[in-house]
Amino acid sequence: MAENICLMLSETDTTNVLFRVLSLAATAVDLHKRTVLYVGGQWAGLAQQGQLERRDRELQLKGFYKGTPLVDLFRHFQNAGGQLWVSAFDAQRMNLNTHPLIAGAYVVDESTLLDFVTQETVVLNF
Repeated sequence: MAENICLMLSETDTTNVLFRVLSLAATAVDLHKRTVLYVGGQWAGLAQQGQLERRDRELQLKGFYKGTPLVDLFRHFQNAGGQLWVSAFDAQRMNLNTHPLIAGAYVVDESTLLDFVTQETVVLNF
């Protein structure tokens, strides 16, 4: 059975999917799986300090969902050992190196990502 889970958030552009992915990530760490949330494309910007909180406030104002806030899900994910990986390609394209990142966010290249996903890892792409 796979011990690693990689949730790749790079294709879908709706915030509802972000909530779903964070819920899955939080559940995966609760199951004691080594869990990586890999963000690319427009989602790479979530690694910047304050961006997740901004999205969370927007959702609460629009009433898209009720329940656990995005920020709380993400904190639970990180506190339980989950890792946030950011596409190096997108980080460079978006100049993320000029902005402070969330504590515990790592910019990773394709080699690091491929090394991880080839180690008995279940990969879910969103």
